[in-house]
Amino acid sequence: MMQRYMPIGYKMVDGKIQVDITKEKVVKKVLRIISLEFQPTA
Repeated sequence: MMQRYMPIGYKMVDGKIQVDITKEKVVKKVLRIISLEFQPTA
């Protein structure tokens, strides 16, 4: 049997992938921090 996992911020509901609203803010904050960290410098 294949092991299934959902990326952070998603959940499986009735066999369909949906955004997990409870974790959405955390994921957006992490991605924002990462994008700021890797901005090119002039």
